[in-house]
Amino acid sequence: MDRYGYWNKILHVDLSARSTWIEEPGDAFFRRYAGGRGLIGHYLLKYVPKGADPLGPENILVIAPGVLTGAPVPGAGRHSVGAKSPLTGGFGESESGGYWGAELKRAGWDGIVFHGVSPTPVYLWINDGDVEIRDAAHLSAPSRSATPRISGARSPAKSRTRSSPSSATRASASPRSGRPARTSCASPASPMS
Repeated sequence: MDRYGYWNKILHVDLSARSTWIEEPGDAFFRRYAGGRGLIGHYLLKYVPKGADPLGPENILVIAPGVLTGAPVPGAGRHSVGAKSPLTGGFGESESGGYWGAELKRAGWDGIVFHGVSPTPVYLWINDGDVEIRDAAHLSAPSRSATPRISGARSPAKSRTRSSPSSATRASASPRSGRPARTSCASPASPMS
């Protein structure tokens, strides 16, 4: 089901207790804070005590898509990630684009608030309305050759870049074989595959 705006569901994840709960804040909340930076600011003020160490367990991490994230409009693929900044001790926030925020919205969530610290590596699994905190020991410090297999990413040898006429291209000799090697630098006009 395509739904835009908000779902009225904020997922809270307590990594220390390995528990989750759902907050349904209501229309007035979303009219006041909307999404993204507004949600991050609200939860930082609500949960992070004055003087908390930005790198300590009292800090929280908030992932919050915008209200229009996932909607079929240009620029609606943004989400914000924020916490108390270790650099400034104040509001720290960054934005990212792509599909992640839209997929979180399609999964039925308006944001995720992480609390506490896990003593062991874990990851959050969200699938068809189910939420689980799963052990990630098998993902911890893998060898470089195992990382693409584990994450499902392509290995560097299998990655391809489609270059366009606007890409900068130069030829150089390969240090191993001495044969010419082609190096492409993709520009925004050239899509990546």
